[in-house]
Amino acid sequence: MVDRRMGSRMREVLLGRGSSRAYLGFVLTGMVMALAAVETLLRVYVVPIDHTRQNRIHLVYTAKSSNAILGDSHSNVGFMNTPNFTNLARAGSSPGALEIVAREYFRFRDPGRVIVEASPQLFTRLMQKQGPQHHDDYFVQNVGLPFALYVFEPGIARHVGSLRNIQDLENLAHLAREQKIVGSQTEHKIQEKRATYSPERLQEVAAVRVKQSLPVRQLRESQVFGAYRRLLQFLRDRGADVCMVRTPVNQPFLEQSADAASYQDGLRALEQSARELGLRYVDFRDLPVKLEEKHFHNPDHLLAEGASIFAPAAVEACFPDG
Repeated sequence: MVDRRMGSRMREVLLGRGSSRAYLGFVLTGMVMALAAVETLLRVYVVPIDHTRQNRIHLVYTAKSSNAILGDSHSNVGFMNTPNFTNLARAGSSPGALEIVAREYFRFRDPGRVIVEASPQLFTRLMQKQGPQHHDDYFVQNVGLPFALYVFEPGIARHVGSLRNIQDLENLAHLAREQKIVGSQTEHKIQEKRATYSPERLQEVAAVRVKQSLPVRQLRESQVFGAYRRLLQFLRDRGADVCMVRTPVNQPFLEQSADAASYQDGLRALEQSARELGLRYVDFRDLPVKLEEKHFHNPDHLLAEGASIFAPAAVEACFPDG
């Protein structure tokens, strides 16, 4: 009788353990499937939007080119269709963020030709305040492995919430693609709207943009300018062929910024840095091309048509040996 009871209890225990193992296996399988689904969705809908920072992180992990472009939205759109370069410029990028992006991109790549934006709006008070823009928390899997799981990459995984509306992501991806097409419907609409602006309106809009673009005081001693200098020095010391490029602005912007002392000081600081570090410096005004008002989305951002004129000339001026 005792043996029967003991045997019954042992069977109950073993069955209980088996159920626990089965349950644990079920939970783990569900977690793996959920992570795989999120990983797939991130790759299909989030990282392909090519003007975003999450797309830039994707490029750091996957791009092949040793040539790169670094800057903010001015360079992102200005070089939007430039072959043989990985465009790592993104809207609102601070020098602190760009320094990290450059270090991570060239961690396991030998740098080739690198275009670095050289425009004063990189050094505004906002850029000073934002510092590295959390990029020092990103690239946790950039250790030389052939594959990264984006569900565990902070700079991409933080956008998981956007998967709640796939349609919005598809619309953003479509708009990003269309913005790169010369003569697209989107471009025509922008050109038609801006064609209605009076000269006075163009000056007013430019004045606002200039005010938003003013660098911090005591620029050369600032943290934001220090990050930019470290970026240039890192690239130079790694053997990159660096070209600093002042990106285009329209004529009203040029006129308004001519009287902005801190903006002009920013330009002088950039040219001085190029001389001190022995780097090539290209000013869009010196290029053998003519940019008109119809080529601009706003006072300091090009449309695809303008970029198709500016970018080839800038690359040729930067790297005349071909």
